[in-house]
Amino acid sequence: MTKQFTAVAILHLFEVNNLNIHEGINKYLFDYPNGQSISVHRLLTHTSGISNLNYFHSMRLYNSAEKLVERIKELPLLSEPGEQFSYSNAGYILLAYILEKISGMSYEDYLRIYLLEPLSMYSTGCDNFRTILKDRASGYSMWGEVSNTEFIDMSTAYGAGNLYSTIEDLFLWDRAISEKKYIFSEEFTRLLFNPNLNNYGYGWFITEDDYTNLLLSRLRVHHSGGINGFSSEYSRIIPDDITIILLSNFDSTPVYTITKQLIEIVLESNYKGSFDI
Repeated sequence: MTKQFTAVAILHLFEVNNLNIHEGINKYLFDYPNGQSISVHRLLTHTSGISNLNYFHSMRLYNSAEKLVERIKELPLLSEPGEQFSYSNAGYILLAYILEKISGMSYEDYLRIYLLEPLSMYSTGCDNFRTILKDRASGYSMWGEVSNTEFIDMSTAYGAGNLYSTIEDLFLWDRAISEKKYIFSEEFTRLLFNPNLNNYGYGWFITEDDYTNLLLSRLRVHHSGGINGFSSEYSRIIPDDITIILLSNFDSTPVYTITKQLIEIVLESNYKGSFDI
């Protein structure tokens, strides 16, 4: 779910004319392989052809943005840019790095100054295990039985997944989007939620979902999240202005199943399903 914040930050740069989302990333990352063919737009929509970055062997170590980018440079292209959808954390790591290069600010500071503080999202930020956070949740996994999750230095996730937050803060974010507050103009949100390949916008999936128990379909804007010890789901049912935000500190929680059934309960009409998870 961090990706939507990275996408909004990039669009903010685009709106103030500091970045062109349709230009090749070689303008910002001068020696990036095939950078002239990979646009910022392609990174945002997971159509860049860049492979996903495997962090398993280095997840316990601090990774600077520069080190992550150097590792991504070595990844082979899975396809020609624009040819197919392939979900890639690497693309959003590059986006966060590009944001830093253009703005001269850290990714964390840019989000805090331009997105989080203006919306009073004071319980949201970039996670760093060295920082003491009041009421920080511990993450759990299933290894035969429930256990503490494997440690991951969140620098590894960077702009693809290193944010922490709360339900209350994410609801402030949701209201800003829904009510077109702050930077979320009509044109801004149109760019965010314009579906591309595989119905992916900028940091969001946009799908028409069927709710068979209710014999209806609804436009749903959504994204899930998952990392060691944590899972999440954020869904916005556009026609009904319904938002479901589910955060779990157990990475085996069936967040999509729970979210779908909560949506059906809220929609109410002839809901007959059992609440099995």
